[in-house]
Amino acid sequence: MSIVVGVDGSAVSAAALRWAAQEAAVRGDSLWIVHVRAPGRSRIPFGDGPLMEFDDAAHYATQLLQEAARIARAEAPDIDIDVQGVTGQVATTLLEAAEEAALLVVGRSGHGTLGSIFLGSVSVRLAAHASCPVAIVPDVSDSNSAHMVVGIAVETPGVRAVLSFALDEAARRSCRLTVVAAYSIPFTEAIRRDPSVYGPYDPVTHSVTASSVAALIKHVRQDRHHGVDVDTMVVGEDPAGAITTTGHGAQLTVVGSRGHGTVTGPALGSVSQAVLRHATHPVVVVPMVESHLE
Repeated sequence: MSIVVGVDGSAVSAAALRWAAQEAAVRGDSLWIVHVRAPGRSRIPFGDGPLMEFDDAAHYATQLLQEAARIARAEAPDIDIDVQGVTGQVATTLLEAAEEAALLVVGRSGHGTLGSIFLGSVSVRLAAHASCPVAIVPDVSDSNSAHMVVGIAVETPGVRAVLSFALDEAARRSCRLTVVAAYSIPFTEAIRRDPSVYGPYDPVTHSVTASSVAALIKHVRQDRHHGVDVDTMVVGEDPAGAITTTGHGAQLTVVGSRGHGTVTGPALGSVSQAVLRHATHPVVVVPMVESHLE
């Protein structure tokens, strides 16, 4: 299969490109580099200099893609690389390119941008609507450990696809995986039991959630995951906060997307959006679709 990476010539997208090349090498996949150029001014490829006018868009795209291929080849000499330049709408074009891909990769700066495009406008649309997992890669990462995090909602349809992806990535990377499952207590239910127990922790719900997580991991885990050490963290608090805090310094954080909304709207679950905005390392958003694991 192939990994699709979107590049716009910025230093931000260069970080995503390098990460995508490394991932392709680890997986044994090919790399498809896609440049979608909207009308307007551009920078020297993979630099942060002043904007420049380019009369010849085709020449600029060729220059950019040649440099992108060189960067990817330097990162992963043995992978197969293909390039494509297109003029059009960024999100729609990348979604179409990634329809049969194993993974779609885009970059963001520490301020939540994809080049000059706000995270909420493009990256969130890709993460919400892509048919494959989407990796959002920051320009500067704090990844420094053999550790991964996955955030799950145990009873959500499609959660097994998210956990399976995380286990596969942990196996490839020889990483320890922490599974974070957060619960909340409905106010009316807590009051019905005992007004004094209302708060972020409830022993009954905590125990039920922990048992459900253990059963889910047992069901999803396959022989290929036998070398992965798995920790679980069940918390009665804000899921995004728990996932983000646990993920500090991790190689990767994995969350799910239910894929609601339209392609023209920046629809994505609030937890996944919050994790994307605050994580300081790559985050992969996995479509929560029914699979053979269900």
